[in-house]
Amino acid sequence: MITGEYLVLAGARALAMPVKYGQSLRVTLRDDNMATIYWKSLVKDKPWIEAEFQGAGLTVQSPKKSKHEQQSINFVRRALVAAKKHNPGFLSGNSSWEASANLEFDKDWGLGSSSSLLSNIAHWADVDPFELFFSVSQGSGYDIACARSNSPIIYTYKGKSNMPLVENVSFDPAFHRQLFFVYSGRKQDSAKSIAGFDPGNVNRNDVAGISQITDLLATTSDLNEFILLMHEHEALTAAATGMKPVQKEHFAGFGGAIKSLGAWGGDFLLAASALDESEIRSYFASKGIEVVIAFRDMALAGS
Repeated sequence: MITGEYLVLAGARALAMPVKYGQSLRVTLRDDNMATIYWKSLVKDKPWIEAEFQGAGLTVQSPKKSKHEQQSINFVRRALVAAKKHNPGFLSGNSSWEASANLEFDKDWGLGSSSSLLSNIAHWADVDPFELFFSVSQGSGYDIACARSNSPIIYTYKGKSNMPLVENVSFDPAFHRQLFFVYSGRKQDSAKSIAGFDPGNVNRNDVAGISQITDLLATTSDLNEFILLMHEHEALTAAATGMKPVQKEHFAGFGGAIKSLGAWGGDFLLAASALDESEIRSYFASKGIEVVIAFRDMALAGS
């Protein structure tokens, strides 16, 4: 999410962009008639978690796991159970399946591992991905829209009971060589971050302001204007949430603009600057940050 974090839940228009890093799901029908899902999750082709879900209730059968691994297994089960509710014919009978999900990026990066998995499960189960998402997750669902999009979008959340508005847009700044995605090194739980945010308390002028910034930022061809819009966006979001902008808190000396992407306080940041790439990378290296990804290396082809 490039713009609209938090305030998207209050109806603000948000600019979002699909990325090159994704997640696959391969499923194979078995002939053992055990009514079991043999599940594997991999990260960059390396095994991470394994579990078996047995019977109509998808009871979990797996060795003792760490707390985080068990939470991930429980999330998979909740998604499968919810998919069955939306499509009673899904996983019916005694058929067994092997399912292998492979994440193409570090699971701590916060690039939509849960939402891309939900999108894939919805595709497998032949159910609407937004309905599945809203039945098991909090949030706006913008990342569900991105999961199967080949272009940037402007996303408008209409509430959990309504379909969102998704508009395909062209977001390919002429100054893209001055834009970088920076991993803060701090994993942020989006569900926990938005749990204390009440969209009903957001000033409607702030919602309108973020929507206007979204439209301007998506179309400007001027780097200086882009940087100014980033600062304005951070100021409005800070006023609405009571949180301090990340640049003021951690990167006050940076020659340009830095804004949070998604939940404030972690995951990726967007940096825009007229500085040379080497200077930008050196600045973040001095802060102990090594993962700095150029716009072209993050944006999905067509963005």
